[in-house]
Amino acid sequence: MNELPHIKAKTESTSAFFNSLLTSVIIIYANIDSLNRLITNFTTLLNHKIMKVFYTLLFSVFLITSCNETTSHPSITAANSSVEISIQGMTCEKMCGGTVCRGLEKLEGVNSTELAFNPENPIDLVTVNFDSSKVSAEEMKEKVESIAGGLYKVKEIN
Repeated sequence: MNELPHIKAKTESTSAFFNSLLTSVIIIYANIDSLNRLITNFTTLLNHKIMKVFYTLLFSVFLITSCNETTSHPSITAANSSVEISIQGMTCEKMCGGTVCRGLEKLEGVNSTELAFNPENPIDLVTVNFDSSKVSAEEMKEKVESIAGGLYKVKEIN
């Protein structure tokens, strides 16, 4: 009969231990759930910030490249002459035509250029407004034919 109180005490002690263990498991589970939500929210926020940086970079690249596609023309022109140069060898308006026009505009005295590109015609026209006291038609011909290792040929200057 002496053993019964002792067994009762062990049973109460075991019960208290399991209650304490169960409480600890519940606290750990609740914290894991909170940690999981915290990680999910952080990942979402990080992905949002990465996407903002990506879109900002993409927009910046778009702005930079779109600014480079146009040919700048001086606002004040002192053109007293104009010629049309017939050029063979251009295959596209943006790259070939842009390269030729920018090359001509680098010559001192050339005020502006205008390209008339026709992909079906092997010869295209570039109209050049220039100051004849600073640059000659022959210098323009030499410039065009020196671009891209002589890829473009001047057929006629009017």
